Amino acid sequence: MRCLILGGTGLIGSHLVTACDDRGYARLGTWYRFPHTDHVPLDVRDGDAVTELIADYQPDVTFLASGLVCSGYAEAFPDECRDVTVTGASEVALAVARHGGSLVLFSSDEVFGDSATTRREEDPAVPTGALARCQVEAEEVVRTLLPDRHLIVRSSWVFGHEERGRDRACRLVRKLAARDTITTASDRHGQPTYAPDLADVALELARLGQTGTVHVVGPDRHTEFTFARLTAHIFGYDTDLIEGVPAETLDDQPPRPANICLDRVKLRSLLGPRAIRTTADGLRGLRADLQPATMVRIHAA
Repeated sequence: MRCLILGGTGLIGSHLVTACDDRGYARLGTWYRFPHTDHVPLDVRDGDAVTELIADYQPDVTFLASGLVCSGYAEAFPDECRDVTVTGASEVALAVARHGGSLVLFSSDEVFGDSATTRREEDPAVPTGALARCQVEAEEVVRTLLPDRHLIVRSSWVFGHEERGRDRACRLVRKLAARDTITTASDRHGQPTYAPDLADVALELARLGQTGTVHVVGPDRHTEFTFARLTAHIFGYDTDLIEGVPAETLDDQPPRPANICLDRVKLRSLLGPRAIRTTADGLRGLRADLQPATMVRIHAA
């Protein structure tokens, strides 16, 4: 399988690159802000450049793993968020429609907003916030332009080793290593998803020719507080450094959904119950991935 990974230097994209290498798939990654000697530069908003790359490389599958992931940044710069997320998805989908192959778009649980029940793939989106609204728009664009050649992968609280250490687990580890007190929400929920597993599942679904929307999330549900304490425990740090408080008392980001849970029945039916490992096992995998030199950088950051 020939894979084009847009956003190959990001958290999900970098693990897609590794997963392709592990499987022996041909792959090409792209970078935007952070140069990478193994990838090519690309701004997904540049339709001509996107079309030229896809026409030249002729991928079987294009993975759109680039874009904004920070809700706070999206609220501060909504026009940029829409330009990158929606316009970027449109340009990529148009190029794939023109030159063949399929498209895998990564989205998130935030498209549903707060919900009292588990959300299935076909449930209507109820986005709150700039980022979630743009994600919903991007999903609709891809469905419209590639009705039979798209896969939308929605996930939640993705964590794992990434070169710049920006994921939630590595940020926690840096603070714990510095013995900083961490105050985090005891009433905001998510389903932590280990990035290497997410990448491997996305590749497998693409290989199988799966289309439509699939929720790919970990089997456990955590609050930010319990996830932080589990991270501290797995990495051998003091769990008492972590304090849980109501989200409304925090001024850490714009308000975002506190209660979201994605249904995993479709994922289980396609790939079985162990497609994504537990949060604890994912954190142990992350700990093993952080070699001594990496840990030094984390501790020093």
